[in-house]
Amino acid sequence: MASKLPSQSCIKHLQSNPQSIMGNILGFFKDQKTMENIPTDLIDLLQDHNQTTWVPDFRSFLTSLDERTKQHWRASLLDFVLLARSIRALQAKQEQLHFDLYGGEENQSPQKRARSDNKANKKGKKKSKQQKKTAEEEEDHLINEHNRLFEQMERVFLGEESQGPIALSDSVLRSRLAFEVHEEKNRTSLKPIYEDYKKDNIFHLVWQAHNDPLVWTKLEKLCDKYLKQKAQSAISPIAVLLSIL
Repeated sequence: MASKLPSQSCIKHLQSNPQSIMGNILGFFKDQKTMENIPTDLIDLLQDHNQTTWVPDFRSFLTSLDERTKQHWRASLLDFVLLARSIRALQAKQEQLHFDLYGGEENQSPQKRARSDNKANKKGKKKSKQQKKTAEEEEDHLINEHNRLFEQMERVFLGEESQGPIALSDSVLRSRLAFEVHEEKNRTSLKPIYEDYKKDNIFHLVWQAHNDPLVWTKLEKLCDKYLKQKAQSAISPIAVLLSIL
């Protein structure tokens, strides 16, 4: 697409205002820097280092679309994905602490878990009282965070009076997720989460919902549109500056 050159009156104005020329030059290099930092896709945009920059801006873009169309679901879609990813990150912390406290690993067979438990019990005897106390305090913190996140998921996205109900392509998955999330709000220990040997535990269900076509694929398309607009707005035609200079 050809760049649109400035009008003669615009050029005369800039020629008589050197500061405006310098501002345009600085703006050009600023836009070039922005171009270098624009995320490549939704996965890139959701990285930790973008949580205070691109993610809020993307959410503003979605909110604007919601208000313009009077259909409020796009920003909620992003919020659901962010919450699901927070729960996934919490899962990793819980698994490590669970192994430290109780032994065993998620998705182990009962036989392998029993061997791991024996090893952990022997290792646990060597732990100091302070180490055990620290681990127990960390467990309390993770339990509180666990309950907070699942309470938020039910209240905002899955409850009967939720603020931004999320639709999934698999109605059975949604019903099961809503039931399991309700059960997870008042956990008092991490251990029961991993006692049952099953792949489709609560964390697996949350991630299935995260990857559902009505969630991830829709948000990807919205993100592509957002990033395309950002890329176009960051391009300052160098021919304009050369014509002025």
